[in-house]
Amino acid sequence: MRWTQRIAEVNRQPLLQVSDLLVEYPLRGRIRRAVDKVSFDVYPGQTVGVVGESGCGKSQTMLAILGLLDRNARVRGTAHYKDHQLIGLPARLLNRVRGARIAMIFQDPMSALNPHLRIGTQLREILSAHTQLNAGAARARIIEMLTAVRLPEPEPSLRRFPHELSGGQRQRVMIAMSLLCEPDILIADEPTTALDATVQADILELLGEIMRNSNMSLVLITHDLGVVAGICERVIVMYAGRVVESGLAETIFYHPQHPYTQGLLRCSARMAWRRQDRLPTIPGQLPDAGSPAAVGCRFAPRCQHCFDRCNRETPELGAWRDGHAKACHLEQLP
Repeated sequence: MRWTQRIAEVNRQPLLQVSDLLVEYPLRGRIRRAVDKVSFDVYPGQTVGVVGESGCGKSQTMLAILGLLDRNARVRGTAHYKDHQLIGLPARLLNRVRGARIAMIFQDPMSALNPHLRIGTQLREILSAHTQLNAGAARARIIEMLTAVRLPEPEPSLRRFPHELSGGQRQRVMIAMSLLCEPDILIADEPTTALDATVQADILELLGEIMRNSNMSLVLITHDLGVVAGICERVIVMYAGRVVESGLAETIFYHPQHPYTQGLLRCSARMAWRRQDRLPTIPGQLPDAGSPAAVGCRFAPRCQHCFDRCNRETPELGAWRDGHAKACHLEQLP
């Protein structure tokens, strides 16, 4: 049974509902809009991939929801987690949600972990902030989670500092830290970027196993569509701060309806390619986020299907078919 059918029959209420989210920064007398009217839902037990080039606003969107942006950020819109509106929520109340009910794995575990504290101390701080466990129960819970994420020698690792662990081991510690309080939603921001290919595969397999064995929701941020192929049920494609396409993963992969999504798929490396083949690229580059928003489609300067309307009207994200939405003036891609 597909997850859409399961949700329709069991729970129609989204766990996280984001609507018209905007993130802006003042920059040299101008307003830099990093996220522009982003809307999406996350249901219980659902895995969602958020895909796009670096600078598309993927991480900014999630950091805005958790109130983790710089102080000069201006955030508007709504982000409802159950009955809580997270945008604008005081830090005292937001701390009850982030880390406990919504947890996040950051890109670089070396910078996310405190280099001056032992691994065990950092893990205990999470439990102290969100639970009433005594020292013995907290230690048992920590060792249980480190074992669950397959960290070698979990007990001796508690006495080590982050620099004494490998990159893959640090990432496993970050995953264990995020799971300590059994959150409803786990946000993983490029969790395999700094790792070699073999360790990347291990971490992705671990995340997939965690999702299969729990009702937790996963939001996976990545620039690589290939990463979400084996994990995510739904995909959101972002470009220049906006959602340009969203839908079921298999629909996105086999029937993409936005030229940018098509371009990302072509750029994904395939084992079947010969050494002499050149990896396709998307010509041009992202628009300057500090410049005023231009009229028309933001992807138009890089799009091989661009026509006159694309330069005159900004396409809005609208339903295409069967839960698939796109922001493109073309009726259907060839």
